[in-house]
Amino acid sequence: MSFHHRLYCRSKAWGQKLQDTILPWLLSDVELGSMTLEVGPGPGVSAEIIRRYANGLVVLERQLRLLPGLRSRLDGTTLIVAGDAVAMPFGSAEFTSVLSIMVLHHVWRPGDRERMLQESFRVLKPGGILAGVDATPAALRRRLVHLGDRVSPVDGPKLLTELGEAGFERAAIHNRGSKFKFSATRPETGCAMTAPATTASPPGYGRQSRSAVRDRS
Repeated sequence: MSFHHRLYCRSKAWGQKLQDTILPWLLSDVELGSMTLEVGPGPGVSAEIIRRYANGLVVLERQLRLLPGLRSRLDGTTLIVAGDAVAMPFGSAEFTSVLSIMVLHHVWRPGDRERMLQESFRVLKPGGILAGVDATPAALRRRLVHLGDRVSPVDGPKLLTELGEAGFERAAIHNRGSKFKFSATRPETGCAMTAPATTASPPGYGRQSRSAVRDRS
């Protein structure tokens, strides 16, 4: 992520946009249930708002340098776990909802987005929901804040196919301006995935995932 992008993701303007428009739009028709997982919270601006909606919240962040900031921002109200969304350090069927806020276009390694969706399916309880919001490909191409970033624009129809291949049902995408929101549900029965992902993950992840840093501050 570029320097300017990191600054924006911590900014008051981004937090205000999340609070006033993006998260109310995303969560207006989502039942979070008893325990929510947010993947890739970054500096925690989104998590700070999500916890107002959630009954229980866990955040999963792969960048260890962001953990102190997350602990400070979330001040003991949220379980913070170090790990990667492509090989989550959780058991199967632990969460009632998984949220992805502007994360998918940063999952640029080939095959990683599919693994992230498969892992989201695995950690969801039957009937649980995966929901998220991301930028449209056109918006990514024209935004200077992404200059120097490694990004992988998300094609809507392809994402629907990937969600289905991961085992989800009732997958849907809704566009609004430069953003789109998506949701999909793990079926109540069948399509069980009981083993953690064993596919290749980014260098150095394995050691970190086996001793996941869990911190309630």
